[in-house]
Amino acid sequence: MPKRKKNSAKMILAAAYAIAIFLFFLLSADFYLSKKYYAPSSDSFLDNPSKYKGRLSEFAGPVLNSSAGWFYMSVNKRPLKVYYSGVEKPKFGQLYVHVMLNGDGTATALEVHKLSYNYLKYIISFFASIIFLIVFFNEWKLRKWRLAENA
Repeated sequence: MPKRKKNSAKMILAAAYAIAIFLFFLLSADFYLSKKYYAPSSDSFLDNPSKYKGRLSEFAGPVLNSSAGWFYMSVNKRPLKVYYSGVEKPKFGQLYVHVMLNGDGTATALEVHKLSYNYLKYIISFFASIIFLIVFFNEWKLRKWRLAENA
């Protein structure tokens, strides 16, 4: 290969790396500069609720217990008290709530979506993956770190 082609290939590779690093820098700067506008995570809200008073956020998790005007839900393995009347505990699933955050570490729900039988898809996927592996390894065998047809 001529020397000129080697140099041009190196220059193209260096330019591609420079563009990739520049794009990574732009995305990082955008995230850093706009982070204050993102909805807070459950951990940051529960650690400092007065900082996020009046902000909107969304949480998902199972209902721990409920009453007439409020319910507790598990968010990131921590309990969160949510004010909302008439919530029903989902069957084999969780709630998705759109909330306004209060300064005392609680939240007021604006919307509540019940996802009943949501965990059922994980059980079905587990059994389907077992069936897939059984069928796959009936057709193929692993020989010397390679797959060979089971004939």
